[in-house]
Amino acid sequence: MIGSLFAILLLAQEPPLPALDVFKGDLWRVFQVWFQTGDLMEGNGSGIEGGALKNYTYTETTTLINRDSEGKTRDTETSVYHVILGPEPWQDYRKLISKNGVPLSAAELEKQDREQKRREQKRQIEMEKAAREAEKKNAAQQSNPPAPAGKEDEMYCTPASCPFNDFVTRVYDIQVVRREVIDGYATVLITFNKKAGLKPKSVDEKFMQHLTLRAWITEQEHEPLRLEVQLLDAVSFGYGVFGKIKPGSGGVQERRKINDEVWAPVRVEMSMAGRLLVVKRNQRQITEFSDFKKYRVETRMNVVPHDQ
Repeated sequence: MIGSLFAILLLAQEPPLPALDVFKGDLWRVFQVWFQTGDLMEGNGSGIEGGALKNYTYTETTTLINRDSEGKTRDTETSVYHVILGPEPWQDYRKLISKNGVPLSAAELEKQDREQKRREQKRQIEMEKAAREAEKKNAAQQSNPPAPAGKEDEMYCTPASCPFNDFVTRVYDIQVVRREVIDGYATVLITFNKKAGLKPKSVDEKFMQHLTLRAWITEQEHEPLRLEVQLLDAVSFGYGVFGKIKPGSGGVQERRKINDEVWAPVRVEMSMAGRLLVVKRNQRQITEFSDFKKYRVETRMNVVPHDQ
């Protein structure tokens, strides 16, 4: 009896849930973080968190699980990478250090270093050439000013150019559901469900209607801490010619604040069942990010951690 009264007292003292308008200006962050998931799974780190992680190193552990048609594990492959996010995106270096628990040899590691150095040198040459061409183009434009834009060049509103929050609120029924404490963070669960009766006006809206999303957002900073996305029904590409993904496919992304200064992904899990061209796939991929360290800019291959 006393326990029940105490629980009721705690509930009575908890403030009411914040209105959706409190988070409305930050809803774009939920989708920005999720849209980065593909790059994360492919090892493209330069765009993570809008470049906030440049000059960081971390360990990436990726486990790929191939399943049969019944969903049972057929085989598993685990790769561990040492990742260096450079001052510029073209300086990012994702170095494989072990495969299925077996460390790569010194010769294999050195080969990767040489290939990375060649890539950076090639990119440096390309950038210098592009800079010279841009300089020439600017000089030509200054001597020949462009004609005033005609009516056909006027901007028009599309999902890409309209305020993204307006696009999201048009497509989804968005609800603030409850408070939850996750790993010490005070969060609010917000759900994004297909809006009944909506007639899609674009390919973007039509695709988004296939997805349902749950986002746990920190109540203070409005940062997405955990995202869950699921495909509601089958999605075909090129009328099914190029592929078809089955309903239930989806993923989870978890983020945490690193060194009390930047937010970063710590775990991404994706599951996909379907067909790409004529190849059937049923896969689950788990990627974990750990050992985040900041390093001094003047070092490249052998980074020196910055004292925190």
